[in-house]
Amino acid sequence: MNTTLFFYQEVINAVSEATDITQENILHSRTEQATNARYLLIQILSVRLTDEAISSLLGITRQAANKARNHFAQRARASWELRQFYGLLSPRFPP
Repeated sequence: MNTTLFFYQEVINAVSEATDITQENILHSRTEQATNARYLLIQILSVRLTDEAISSLLGITRQAANKARNHFAQRARASWELRQFYGLLSPRFPP
């Protein structure tokens, strides 16, 4: 397994476990909780991966990955839960 795929699996497993949302729902559900988890996943992945790599792994467009990364701070300001999850997970995945 290449390092990018290994990193992706490690991050999505951690996000799924922390948020108690299945990987399938993180990637495909439109609920607010799943969308927050997806933004969290993209934010953590963006520490080491490009938008193009993220889009390929998640099956979304590069523009969607870029939008999620660029709007993470705004979304986190509005969601206490998202800030807590990010604070919990980000130290596990330093640059």
